Amino acid sequence: MDLRTETALCLKESLFLPGCTSDLAQRIGLVTFDFVQPMDYPPFKLAYHGGSRLERLAKEVAQSADLTAWVAQKIMNRPTAPVS
Repeated sequence: MDLRTETALCLKESLFLPGCTSDLAQRIGLVTFDFVQPMDYPPFKLAYHGGSRLERLAKEVAQSADLTAWVAQKIMNRPTAPVS
């Protein structure tokens, strides 16, 4: 097993252990997505069924002035698409 696969499995396992999400900041919301692939179709083609469920809403927090200024600077300096 390569490191990337092992890391993904460890992360997946840690997210589903009871109580493991309690260490995440309350500003992080959690949603679970379930996908079921029918056996009579190739993977990720034509048909799949799934659902989602809200595990936890994110708690609203104030954004720091430094972050607001950084985002504003990035938006003001981004290249614009040419008008045709």
